[in-house]
Amino acid sequence: MNEEEQIFNGRAASRVWKDYETNTSVVYVEKILQKIDSLIVLNNEIKTEFAKDDLFFWIDPIIAKFSFHVGSFLQLFSGTRVTIKGKEVKIFDEPSVLALFRIILENYLTFYYIFCDSDIRDEKEFRLNVWKYCGLKQRNEFDVEQEELKRKQAKEFIELTSIKEKILSSPYFTKLKKEDRNQIIKGVKPRLFSWTKILEMSGIRKRLFRNIYGYKSNYAHSEFISILQINSATYGFNESAKEHYILLLMHSLICKQINDLCGLSETANESFNKLDNDLKDEIEFLKWFLTSEKLDLEEIGS
Repeated sequence: MNEEEQIFNGRAASRVWKDYETNTSVVYVEKILQKIDSLIVLNNEIKTEFAKDDLFFWIDPIIAKFSFHVGSFLQLFSGTRVTIKGKEVKIFDEPSVLALFRIILENYLTFYYIFCDSDIRDEKEFRLNVWKYCGLKQRNEFDVEQEELKRKQAKEFIELTSIKEKILSSPYFTKLKKEDRNQIIKGVKPRLFSWTKILEMSGIRKRLFRNIYGYKSNYAHSEFISILQINSATYGFNESAKEHYILLLMHSLICKQINDLCGLSETANESFNKLDNDLKDEIEFLKWFLTSEKLDLEEIGS
């Protein structure tokens, strides 16, 4: 993959802008699906390459979850059918779009935080173990009645104990503040940093997300402003709607994910280089748009 300092392909930039500016959201979704197809192809390469690697094995399910959520997110731009007073109508379910966007972004940030932020394998493994431990500990504390689930909890408790021992013996654990160490052992701190900090660490321009992840992320938690918006807005579906900013962000985020995968695997990088040249140029440009302070929407269109 090319470095950020390169001069981006002007034709790719113009093509990306034209697609976003002139196509309806429904048509633009098809362009995004091309990138998801490419992501899945690269992920399959990594899945095969790292099938026996205890660390990188977990890339595949994280990318799969990312892709499932993106598919559901994009489907919402084709309209959601609901029945009102016996009549079927289509609506644009924007609250669900915003909630899913947050889930997808946090899925990506989890991937980046564990696998890409540090070049040191031991540190990657520590972060993975903390993440796994907190998830298993929370699930192990569920109150279950079925014998099958009790047996599953008992089995997972053995794994939980093993992971805990690895965490306690890690030099990365002993370097943490006492409060952070306690929270990890309690299973309530799966990441060492806040989402905002990890967003910054990933190289993504925070200002692109200032309204999406700040104010609008309240939709994911049913805060009052989400209900207020429902009460004051109309959600009729418009086939001709276009230039939905959140679609451009999603498009770019997928390309950033592709770029990161290529950085982890030479096999994935080789597969990327076999893609159609126009497709490669678009992926590289959109990743650059998401991370470069030198670019803005106005610059793309000029």
